[in-house]
Amino acid sequence: MTTKRILAVENNDLVLSFLEAGLTSAGYDVDTAHNGREALEKLDHVAYDLIITDVRMPELDGPGLCRALIARRSDLLTRIIFIATPDSMEDHREFLANSSMPALTKPVALEELRAAVERMIGRNARSAGNASD
Repeated sequence: MTTKRILAVENNDLVLSFLEAGLTSAGYDVDTAHNGREALEKLDHVAYDLIITDVRMPELDGPGLCRALIARRSDLLTRIIFIATPDSMEDHREFLANSSMPALTKPVALEELRAAVERMIGRNARSAGNASD
């Protein structure tokens, strides 16, 4: 089985380090970006199995990243997990409610993060398997 690649997008260095270390120790290959623009640059060159992104970031926020992906990589729209503070969740309530993407509230427990990642990667692996039937 190949190692799953995850792109973690977060402007807070401490949270980004937590995401990277927690997911790397679980066996994932993790790349990082500090905002949506950096994420889009990486997405032009690397195929990721999952994106974990903050909702509120400078330059290009999580919802903006999703809008850009619609035009560039719509296949990734089913492979995004949002993370946000309670205030950010409230500010982007309508967007999050209308998306089919899960959202985790900061501070995120490592076990909760890993479980959400496993659900998303497992769900998408099953979907890909069904598509090839």
